[in-house]
Amino acid sequence: MRTIICYDVSDTKCRQRLVKYLLSFAYRLQFSVFQCDIKSYEREKIQARMAEIVKKDKTASITVFPLCNDCMGKTWSLGSPKENYPEDAVIV
Repeated sequence: MRTIICYDVSDTKCRQRLVKYLLSFAYRLQFSVFQCDIKSYEREKIQARMAEIVKKDKTASITVFPLCNDCMGKTWSLGSPKENYPEDAVIV
């Protein structure tokens, strides 16, 4: 399922570790927004790993948005993806 992951992590070390992890399976849409296609059973593992990465930053915030096909069909974007983004990226 197409999934959007957004974060706000103030601790630089935690943020860098989180970004490295997210880049291992997701496309970066904006600085703190990633898009990936994951199975529902993978989501729990990914969420647990992200929680482990940012546990030292007590102000960290991560939000995961699973998008159904109907929601994907209603997405809207303005502008073009950055050069390192895939051509089919959806900018939210």
